[in-house]
Amino acid sequence: MKKKLLTALLCVFFALAALCLFLSRSWINSDTPRVQTQSFEQGALHKRYSLKGEYRAQGAAEVVVNAQDTFTATVQEVCATPGQRVQAGDALYRCAVHSELKQRLGEKKEALDAARLELMQGEQDETLLTAYERYIAAEDAAMLSPEDEQAQRAAQQAKEDLTALTDTRERQAQLKSLRSRTERLRRCEEDYLELTEVCDSLAVVRAPQDGVVAELRLEAGDPLRTGVCCAVVASSDELAAQFPVTQEQATFFANRAGISACRIRIGNAMIQAREPELVMIGTQSCLQVTTPFNGALYGANAVMELELLTLAGTLLPRNALHTDAEQSRQVSFYVTEPRSGFFGMETIVKQKTATLLDWDAEYVMVLTDLPLVTPVVVSASAELYDDCVVLVTDEKTK
Repeated sequence: MKKKLLTALLCVFFALAALCLFLSRSWINSDTPRVQTQSFEQGALHKRYSLKGEYRAQGAAEVVVNAQDTFTATVQEVCATPGQRVQAGDALYRCAVHSELKQRLGEKKEALDAARLELMQGEQDETLLTAYERYIAAEDAAMLSPEDEQAQRAAQQAKEDLTALTDTRERQAQLKSLRSRTERLRRCEEDYLELTEVCDSLAVVRAPQDGVVAELRLEAGDPLRTGVCCAVVASSDELAAQFPVTQEQATFFANRAGISACRIRIGNAMIQAREPELVMIGTQSCLQVTTPFNGALYGANAVMELELLTLAGTLLPRNALHTDAEQSRQVSFYVTEPRSGFFGMETIVKQKTATLLDWDAEYVMVLTDLPLVTPVVVSASAELYDDCVVLVTDEKTK
């Protein structure tokens, strides 16, 4: 009887111990992160971009008639066509200058003639006039060449000569009057020459440089105004379109293995262009394509459809990383390993690093010594740390 009772008690004890052990394991596992894993793959990255840009002329110079005031002329003849090669100084437009500018030019000429007559009719000493003109010329030369000792000495000597001639009050008064009339004449000459240049520039608008006429904005009968661009002359006979790219796109393109496809569209029309090159426009990275000049393309909005394909390498799902693939060339991730624990075999995670080679939207290409079959954690129900115990809920092997 006692044996049976002892046996029953032992059975109850072992049953309770087994239950406690089971409950203990369940409680421990309740906080254990659940992870999904996937192994490395071998393959290539395939990238697709859709970028927007605008075809512009290279080395473009805007044609503008500059003036302090606004003047207008009417285009009588357009002397060039878009795409035509021109040399600096070739006529682009011939225009009729409006009467307002002609009237202003006549007023400036009258003022210039009056200043000349005033200088001629005034009482003056020829010796004093000669000394004053020599002094002005020497001072100008010395100012333009401050390191030229000979020019500095000549200016000093001219000043001393002029001072020696103005040793009386009468001579000083003559010099003061001479300076005033000479300065008035100089201003009148500058005003007249400036307005004459504006009038000539409006009458015949000329190419500012050798190159190709990229754009003519006016037709016969249109008004041409000072300060407003009327044409564009490019130094190159090619058009270029720049397509701004992100830093990630620029990095990928710089390291690319090949272009599998590159198409340029304007609307539904496909444009033939050379292979794009990576350039910097200020601080912005751009892909640039060039094409021979075509007036229909100039200023047109274009879309680049670009497909790049890398060489084959070791790929890892991008969501397996916990460092930014765009900011770091060393990336980290977790892999799972078996370990003997107190209750038997358990699965732990180990943090690993690898060198980032390239990436696309789904995968990263890395340089690593880990075997392709290594289980890599792609998702976890809680934050992981090195050597933490996990439960694998889904494992995909390639």
